[in-house]
Amino acid sequence: MAVMRRPREREQEGFTLLEVLIAMTIMGVGILAIGLAQLSSMKMSSKSRSLQQAMYLAQEQLDFFMSLPANHTDLTTPVVEFADPAGAINAFEEDPEDGVAYTRTWTVEPNTPSAGLSRITIFVNWDSAHISTQRIELQGIRRVGS
Repeated sequence: MAVMRRPREREQEGFTLLEVLIAMTIMGVGILAIGLAQLSSMKMSSKSRSLQQAMYLAQEQLDFFMSLPANHTDLTTPVVEFADPAGAINAFEEDPEDGVAYTRTWTVEPNTPSAGLSRITIFVNWDSAHISTQRIELQGIRRVGS
């Protein structure tokens, strides 16, 4: 007795269109997430660079005041928000398209916090295309007198 066998059906190979679409959607979401993380990283890097430069400019001016002789008139004359005669400072001359301009001002308060001392406060403001106006403040105390 001969056994009749049915011809074997061909096994399906490959992916269906639906499987391909689902895989592409998942991959697209992953690539989008990587792109957003990169954009966020670039913004934070720019903010950090601007803040670092502002702190450098403030420290530079405070160092100038600390190097003055103790009886110098700049330390004994009260000043409120005196603007830097240099005007706006473009710290990144190699990248003028950066669009960040820094302005420095300072306040000198003689006999504060006590007699014989002056409180010096340096302010640095800056604007950029991506960030609203930012401001840092750096203070130092300097002995004054003869």
